[in-house]
Amino acid sequence: MAVSVFKMLGLFVGFSLMVGLVGSAKFDELFQPSWAQDHFAHEGELLRMKLDSYS
Repeated sequence: MAVSVFKMLGLFVGFSLMVGLVGSAKFDELFQPSWAQDHFAHEGELLRMKLDSYS
């Protein structure tokens, strides 16, 4: 019983840390401009994002 409680507590703490790190990161830190160049279309100041059949 005690092992399962510690295991669940560890999973909860790990998940909370992961969500906190991702939530506090800026978009430009997570986004890589080299990803899927064909999915972005620049129209002046407007940036359009397109999805393909796999997205």
